[in-house]
Amino acid sequence: MCGICGYFGLEDKTLLNAMTNALSHRGPDGEGFFTDKNIGLGYRRLSIIDTTKREPIIHNEDQSIFLAFNGEIYNYKALRMELQKKGHSFYTQTDSETIVHTYEEWGPACVERLQGMFAIALWDANRKQVFLARDRLGIKPLYYYYKDDMLVFASEAKSILQARFVQRVPNKNVLADYLAYRYVPGPATFFQGIQRVQPGTYLLASSKGLQIKEYWNPYVKPSFNGSMQGAAMQLNALLGRTVESHLQSDVPLGVFLSGGLDSSAIVSYMHDLVPEHIETFSISFEEDPQSEAQKARRVAEHFETKHHSFIPPQKELRRLPEIVYHLDEPIADAVIASKYLLSEYASKKVKVVLTGEGGDEAFGGYSHYKVLSLMGKYPFAFSKGPLNSLARRVVRHAPLQALDNVFQYSTSIGVKGKARALQFLDPLNSTEQKYLDLVSLFDAKDMKELGVNTLNPPLSAQREALNSMFARVQGPLTHKAMVRETTTWLPDYILLQQDKLAMAFGLEGRVPFVDHKVMEFSLSLPPSFKVQDSNEKAVFRRAVKNRVPRFVFEAKKFPFSVPLTQWLNGELGEIARSILTDFPARERGLFKPEYVEGLFRARATSPLILDRQIWSLLVLELWHRTFIDPDEIHPPKKLEGTL
Repeated sequence: MCGICGYFGLEDKTLLNAMTNALSHRGPDGEGFFTDKNIGLGYRRLSIIDTTKREPIIHNEDQSIFLAFNGEIYNYKALRMELQKKGHSFYTQTDSETIVHTYEEWGPACVERLQGMFAIALWDANRKQVFLARDRLGIKPLYYYYKDDMLVFASEAKSILQARFVQRVPNKNVLADYLAYRYVPGPATFFQGIQRVQPGTYLLASSKGLQIKEYWNPYVKPSFNGSMQGAAMQLNALLGRTVESHLQSDVPLGVFLSGGLDSSAIVSYMHDLVPEHIETFSISFEEDPQSEAQKARRVAEHFETKHHSFIPPQKELRRLPEIVYHLDEPIADAVIASKYLLSEYASKKVKVVLTGEGGDEAFGGYSHYKVLSLMGKYPFAFSKGPLNSLARRVVRHAPLQALDNVFQYSTSIGVKGKARALQFLDPLNSTEQKYLDLVSLFDAKDMKELGVNTLNPPLSAQREALNSMFARVQGPLTHKAMVRETTTWLPDYILLQQDKLAMAFGLEGRVPFVDHKVMEFSLSLPPSFKVQDSNEKAVFRRAVKNRVPRFVFEAKKFPFSVPLTQWLNGELGEIARSILTDFPARERGLFKPEYVEGLFRARATSPLILDRQIWSLLVLELWHRTFIDPDEIHPPKKLEGTL
């Protein structure tokens, strides 16, 4: 099962059919339903383990427990043997049935025994309750709407919106978060009334109401006492076991290969296990000056994979509304275009792909981690004093090219990026504010100039939420930031893209670096094992040094990107300008039209930041036109233009 939905507290088979149909792209191999008084479960199936036809909905021996499940349980065979010894009888070979009996044996605590990615919807007829659960890191999505003792839930929000009583109203309270972070941190969504089941959380719904319980979180203090070399050896062995578990499949699988360290390492572990049956996939764009296609091809040749390289024409960008439709929520990252098109291409050859998502979060691969590490190591350089004054003078008078060499982005940070750097160095700003300066796309000044007039809660709420989270985490600032991004950025931005854009084509993505055992081991390591001065992912690099080709290991790390500036220099820029300044956008009144026009005029002065800001506003406007404006929700038409 790869798309699940259902309700509790009402009876409406027509609604259940509509909800299930809205998820048809996730599971092209079949569908199933279960209904009883005040309960309905539906699913769409993507056959990966045990591809034989079977009962519509998995259940236990006496049919008192019924399950709709999205994901994969990698330890299901061991659990099955344990449960059989306890007297449980199985009628399929699926991992899904293991969940039913695990719940039957241990109740809601069953989730603590599951290793894998999962979104679970289970009906317990004896207790008259619905059990919803999501995996520890939030690899698989699960949304719900609860009001007046009615619960509606699904893998995607568009399925919930099939219910007429769920109003399609934008949640303006999350606008500031979206503009700053480029996504909405859970449990909130951009749909008023629809929430996410949080990672590491389960819900129980019954006539007594709704209970929410957290069963896992990453708020741990680094406790590893061994050496760097010892940690690297343990990590290498753990990643080998993890990749092996992620290869369970009765259908063809492949790997998304960028040519970077993370995806190359995954291919290396696969090569140890199935050297003759690896299919790799990469995407590049003709306009991209830093395309990694050639490096990916070299990695594929090194490991002798069957490599597929894809160069989509620029006219495919006209499908952006289609991409926004599949995401359900606006995500301000132009990489969504490449992930969507590559998923479509790979889905024609395989049903499962392993990807490198989570490697930067687990092992400290982002540039802002290096800055935070320096803050912890040299706090006097960031507080009031002569060294801070010197640092600000250096940045103020440094040529933009020198700053670009420091930050190593695909385009120039420009004058706006320089101003952001000076703002970051302001000794009067708190640690939390400095962190927000590092990770925000629109800052407070931008939002004021943009004319955002619906900031409720105000921007100060972002700092307060950050203060609360940082206070909950023990350890250095870099560790606090990594934990924060494990609970927000990773599930609500990285993994949401990975799941929705692959499942748009019935393609299952698996993420070995986000296996909870890998993440727990990573979180136990001191931040200095991950970020060492100018070197990121130190322990991971040491773990895989002898596994990947030398040219991969020694290559300078660049953030994965797409040629957004080149796209906006062309007709996509004209189309975006038209959409953001036409009547529907002006009538919506979210932003000042003159400020939006100013972004286009000033693009050349700060392409890295301003082009991303334009993209974020474009995606948000297309989201409104897809989910809020129409009378009915349906896959939208392509952008009009001559791309």
